[in-house]
Amino acid sequence: MMLTKSSIRESAGFGEGPLSFRLLWGLFFIELAVVFLYALNNGPDRDEIEYLRAAWKILCGQRIYIDFFEHHHPLFCFLLVPLLSFFKANVMVMLAGRASIFLILLIMIILVYKTAKNLFGKESALISLILLLMTEIFIFPAVQVRADVPQALFELLSLFLLFSYFENKSLSQLVLSSIFLAVSFLFLQTAVFFIFAVGLLLVIGIYFREIKPQEVILYFSVLAVVLTPFYFYLVLNGLWHKYLIYNWTLNTNIFKFSILSDPVPLYLYRSTLKGNPLLWAFWVFSLFLLDTPAQKRAAIFSLVQLIILIGLKFYFFQYYLAVMPLIAMLAGYAIYRASVLFPSRKMLIVWFLVILYAVGPMGLYFKIYKSSPMSRALNKMRYVLSVTKPKDFVYDGMMSCNIFRKDMSFFWFSTYTGRWYYKVLKGHDYNPYALIDKFRPKVIVNDKYLNIKYPGIARHYRPSGPYPDLLIRTD
Repeated sequence: MMLTKSSIRESAGFGEGPLSFRLLWGLFFIELAVVFLYALNNGPDRDEIEYLRAAWKILCGQRIYIDFFEHHHPLFCFLLVPLLSFFKANVMVMLAGRASIFLILLIMIILVYKTAKNLFGKESALISLILLLMTEIFIFPAVQVRADVPQALFELLSLFLLFSYFENKSLSQLVLSSIFLAVSFLFLQTAVFFIFAVGLLLVIGIYFREIKPQEVILYFSVLAVVLTPFYFYLVLNGLWHKYLIYNWTLNTNIFKFSILSDPVPLYLYRSTLKGNPLLWAFWVFSLFLLDTPAQKRAAIFSLVQLIILIGLKFYFFQYYLAVMPLIAMLAGYAIYRASVLFPSRKMLIVWFLVILYAVGPMGLYFKIYKSSPMSRALNKMRYVLSVTKPKDFVYDGMMSCNIFRKDMSFFWFSTYTGRWYYKVLKGHDYNPYALIDKFRPKVIVNDKYLNIKYPGIARHYRPSGPYPDLLIRTD
């Protein structure tokens, strides 16, 4: 039974008729509520504290790349400044940040639904959302206060506008796609992987005469023009050389010394293939079911993105934020196509598959935020604020609880894994013990890499009552 794009759209009874399908929307909103609870209750990632801390430094008048170390693009930090300005030194800024990111996630979900509906029909689109919300590799980073989330939003906006351009040849959509792609790069330099995949898609389009070479030139010209102010900002503020070192030289070399030893395919298997086998199985199945050029274009792009990411020597969940919606869309389409082969049992098949898919991840979300609650992390941050004054120093080399107090060094985070590149790239021998002797921080976070028997620590610090890993200065 062959279904075309139009026949899928017109399939009777699946979207509006049966109560069982309308109840799928109920499942979607239950999943959305679970994800929202997870977002507010799961403890913060170190990257979130990094971004909020960097924004606080900017709010206090410090200059990124000059007064403090950062190896990401600055746009997201600047966007967080008004939030921190409003909340002042209040740990509730973490929850406000999570709520703001959740709004971005909602926009992404709406965007994915509209695009999947245009490509595969509304039934497949809804199934795609149910899959996406229960995909850990997507949801874990998608609710965190990190630049990767707005970056992924603008990447998807760019890609879906490009898909629309191929359908209706609207030059305005082509230009907007390029603008949004440029904005995604302003959030993080990892957008270069997505830009490469878009470029490959455009080259394929030239080959099949779906787009003219001069339009591709226009596309990348607009991209360059939009990024030009960022270049001048870096040059005019004396940041260009430091930007290249910290954002490019450092990031392309750091994983030569990475403690992550598993090859990427094995890591992906353990992190998502093993937990979400149905998603990947139906994504592969979908590659043999595509009818229209638009559907094939989405599949090709998802495949190219996966090949690029698997080819990298390092891996983080957030790198997959922009590709997982495509994979969910294709897998949702495959599930629907499989179900319509058995009309009398269509909804039974859909319900069985989505429930089977959702149960495991939903339980995992509850398990994670119960074992690592946000309240515990916020209380620890409040405690640090309560035992320090605004001018006090805090040593928190692994970014666990300090957002609002002063750091001892330009290099202020990842002080263990970062020590080699601090020395290699800056000729700087990071010595926390000398810094502790010099600045006498009021609080030291005892990470496993710090020798607390060092005399400057043993003589002047004691473990705090409620948090034994926090050492409080006694004199």
